[in-house]
Amino acid sequence: MNKYISVKRAICIYLILSCLMMCLNIYMKAYDRSNRKENLYFELLQLKLPIDTEVVKLESKQYLFGDVVLQCDFTLLPQNAFLENIQCAGWKSIDGEDMLYQKDGISLIVIKKDDFYSLQFVDCRNGFNSYLYDLPKNKF
Repeated sequence: MNKYISVKRAICIYLILSCLMMCLNIYMKAYDRSNRKENLYFELLQLKLPIDTEVVKLESKQYLFGDVVLQCDFTLLPQNAFLENIQCAGWKSIDGEDMLYQKDGISLIVIKKDDFYSLQFVDCRNGFNSYLYDLPKNKF
């Protein structure tokens, strides 16, 4: 009977320690001091949008696990050189797709409709949450 109680106690201690570690992990990621939002704004500036670009929407969100998403919607009249600017800024295409890029652990999703572009910068450092942003699970 003592053996059963000690196994029960060990499992209980293990669960308590696991919960504490999970809470610590969430806290550390939520209060990450690496200025992740500012880094995404800097990456947007590096794309060198033309002066006549009209930004319709610009917002950023930080989630519980510390993931940061920056979304920028804009209209762009001279469209031909924009995708080249993305590649010149150091973004690498994923699986040869023209609308999904990655650079330094940050993903860039480009959505194009006529003369309207939507850019979504995603700083998702763990693969567990990548499904929230419609990212390929095997890449992140």
